[in-house]
Amino acid sequence: MKFIKELGPEPLDLTSEKFKAMIGSKKTRIKPLLMDQTFISGIGNIYAAEVLFRAKINPTRAANSLTAKEKDLLLGQIKKVLRDAIKSGGSSIDDYVRLSGEKGDYVRHHRVYGRAAQPCFICRTPIKRTVLGGRGTFFCPKCQK
Repeated sequence: MKFIKELGPEPLDLTSEKFKAMIGSKKTRIKPLLMDQTFISGIGNIYAAEVLFRAKINPTRAANSLTAKEKDLLLGQIKKVLRDAIKSGGSSIDDYVRLSGEKGDYVRHHRVYGRAAQPCFICRTPIKRTVLGGRGTFFCPKCQK
């Protein structure tokens, strides 16, 4: 149970004030920070990429470079993406299925994840893939600043 005690807060329960305080002066890149389960629980690679795209934040930015407005937008998108993914049964990539055996349907809502070299849905710039924190990440170099 040590793992559970070390988990960060549940993102759907976070207030703006708490989230801003958590990010505070963190110098790490925002995407690996969002995937750090001791910082905030429940955000994996796919959802971190999707959240950052929707918040228009480049995954390589330092967390402490975000403005208060960007932090509010980021928290809002974390909550929206997670709620939408839960309603859709998650994202079936590779062998993930729901307890019922059905595939999750959120994959059809992905805007950047798994779309390297394909045009951005907003600006048509090709989606880029890079590696952050040992994980592949996808982003739009034009939309995400």
